[in-house]
Amino acid sequence: MVPDFNLGWQHAFNRFMANQGLTFAGTGESFTVSGVPLGTDAAAMQAGVNLILSPAATLDAGYDGTVSNRTQDHAVRAELSWKF
Repeated sequence: MVPDFNLGWQHAFNRFMANQGLTFAGTGESFTVSGVPLGTDAAAMQAGVNLILSPAATLDAGYDGTVSNRTQDHAVRAELSWKF
């Protein structure tokens, strides 16, 4: 079993808008991208464990998260790898 932990900080230097109108170069086709507004500062966290089940199989499971004053994003992940 191999544990893994990462902690980071994200900082947005510019203000990003939640809706942004864009245009493809050359075609003139325009579209709007909508998203969640970014917080200026956010904590980025990742924790997981890698289990060797057999010489051919491993299981990787963990948590990914980002927390700021405006948004939160949490995810649980799992990956089973089998070599044959």
